Amino acid sequence: KKHLHGLTKTQLAEIGKKIGLNTPNLYPQGYPMVSIGDSTMALAPTKNQALNLVSACHHFVGAWPLQVSTALGLPLADLSCSGEVTASYWKKNLGPYLGPRTQLVVISYGSNDMRVVAQLATYNAHLGTGKKVQGRSRKDVEQSLITILKDVRKRVPNALILTVGYLPLVQEKHCVNLPNMTPFENTRVRHLREAADQALTTASKTVARMSEQQW
Repeated sequence: KKHLHGLTKTQLAEIGKKIGLNTPNLYPQGYPMVSIGDSTMALAPTKNQALNLVSACHHFVGAWPLQVSTALGLPLADLSCSGEVTASYWKKNLGPYLGPRTQLVVISYGSNDMRVVAQLATYNAHLGTGKKVQGRSRKDVEQSLITILKDVRKRVPNALILTVGYLPLVQEKHCVNLPNMTPFENTRVRHLREAADQALTTASKTVARMSEQQW
C-alpha cells in the first residue's frame, strides 16, 4: 500500500496487467458477477478504501456489489471507477470478464454525463444562485446507455442485467452539509438526478424489449 500511494491510474493499471499475466483466469468464459459504472458502485458503510487491481481504482471496503456477490456466492469482477461516464465503458478491457458463463451484471452510468454532482458542488460553492453547469441531455445519455446495454447483452447472453439508479443527494429543506444551497438549487439538483434515473430506466426497458425479440 505504501509503494502504490501516489501512482497514477495508468500506472496502477499497468501494475494490474503485470500481476494478471501471472494469475490464471479462473473464469475464461466470464466472471459469475461483474459490476460496471461510477461511484454508485462504491457505496459502503465505511470510509476505508483499498486498491482494486481489476479496475485500477480505489474502492470502499465492503461496497455493496461485493456484499451481493458474497451473499449470492457469485465471484465478482468489479470494473467500476468513481467519476466515470458512459464513454468510459468503451475503454475497458471487458473480454476477460464478460462472457456466456456470466450470471449477473450490475451497471450504473449517466449521472456524471449529466454533471449532477458537479452542479451540486457549483451551487454549494457560493451563496445565492450559482451558475448552471452544462452536461449532456437526458435523451443523449439514454442513447449512450442503450448502446452500452446492447453490447453487454451480446457479451453475456445468459446473464441477468440490472441497471442501478442514484440515491437522493439533496433535501427540499436546508441541509447542514450543503449550507449555501437555496431551495431553487435543491430542486434543480433533484430534477437533474431524477433525469439520470429516467435515462437508465428508459434505456433498460428499450434494450429489454430488443432482447426479447433477438434472443
